[in-house]
Amino acid sequence: GTLVLALLEKDFVVAFTASAQALGNIGPGLGAVGPMSGYAGLHPASKAVLLLEMWVGRLEILPVVLLFSPELWRRLR
Repeated sequence: GTLVLALLEKDFVVAFTASAQALGNIGPGLGAVGPMSGYAGLHPASKAVLLLEMWVGRLEILPVVLLFSPELWRRLR
């Protein structure tokens, strides 16, 4: 996530802190996603990446991996 954000936003500090915020719910970031600004200025693709990171961060990584695991779905049939 951080690498994609860094490519889209051209600022590694913003990319790293926004990614950490999304995955870990750690509070305000730095720069464009800091306490005095928000996500409005980010590229729409960056917002989509952050949305996925927030989803994975809230569910934890293991349930997300299991959700997309074909072996699990074969056993449930």
